[in-house]
Amino acid sequence: MDKLVYTALSGLRGHMSAQAAIANNIANASTIGYRADKVQFDSLQLMGPSLETRMPSTERVIDADRTAGAFVSTGRKLDVAMTGDGWLAVQGSDGEEAYTRRGDLQISESGLLTTGDGMPVMGNGGPITIPPNQGVSFAADGSVLIVPVG
Repeated sequence: MDKLVYTALSGLRGHMSAQAAIANNIANASTIGYRADKVQFDSLQLMGPSLETRMPSTERVIDADRTAGAFVSTGRKLDVAMTGDGWLAVQGSDGEEAYTRRGDLQISESGLLTTGDGMPVMGNGGPITIPPNQGVSFAADGSVLIVPVG
């Protein structure tokens, strides 16, 4: 079998991976804080007798689209949106610090500030705990402001 078929196969495999990334981006387009994957294609130059005409391709996900999406007003006082390159620090499921742009925050019954999927939001000294209050708001610099009870 001619090895040119393998060169064509590498291109088809790359386009299938790109199609999978695009499908994933479309499926998650309405997910809060989701960033689309960017795919890059490269051609590999082969050196050797009769190989110069063969240039298989390779693909890889290089980054996520970091441009800001449209801001949607939800009417919830605990929903936040990050501008620019801002991220929320959260405690991941493995206990390590992780980052997200998911801004649908909530306060648990114990007063812990969490994202919509239950990850604790981290402050300078660990997870942020909100004491009993009459109101909570967020400053542009990320500070959490409360109106104490009474």
